[in-house]
Amino acid sequence: MKNKPLETIATMILAVVCAALIFRLAVRVRSVHAGSPAPVRPVARGRAAIPIRSRPAAFQDSPVLNVALYQQLQSQPATPPERNPFSFEPTPQQIEQAGRERAANQATNAGPPAPPPPPPLPFKTVGYSVTAQGQIEAYISSADQIYALHEGEAFNKDYRVVRITPALIEIQDDLYHRAVELPFPQ
Repeated sequence: MKNKPLETIATMILAVVCAALIFRLAVRVRSVHAGSPAPVRPVARGRAAIPIRSRPAAFQDSPVLNVALYQQLQSQPATPPERNPFSFEPTPQQIEQAGRERAANQATNAGPPAPPPPPPLPFKTVGYSVTAQGQIEAYISSADQIYALHEGEAFNKDYRVVRITPALIEIQDDLYHRAVELPFPQ
């Protein structure tokens, strides 16, 4: 208990600081009057002073509730909202605007439509093997047949093997004049 005097001194200092803060708060609260003008926020040089708080014109005379004014405001019917705030449908104006934009886009893009993309190849890769001579042989399957293929070999009337690597087989589609790479499963 050798720190007892230090604790007593610290407690007294905190009590004095708290008393000073309470006094300062009391002085500020007493200086605010209902009829006084709103305090002005300090501003930088060259700018106009801005009031911190402004009140509506109906309440300039007194801080007391004006019951007659309140009843007058309550007797007026509320205007219905223009739309349901919980509905996320577009408004008629938005629908009309979108229609105009769509018509303008169709007018500018009046060229012939692009041809559809060719269908995917009807083959799946099964795997590959390396022959004793070091040549790679690829195995692919269609719905009803399995092919063992070598580079340069034609199969299924319209297809030809361009190249075979350990990662993929490249097939030339003579019907659509395109080359397609099919990866081997890992």
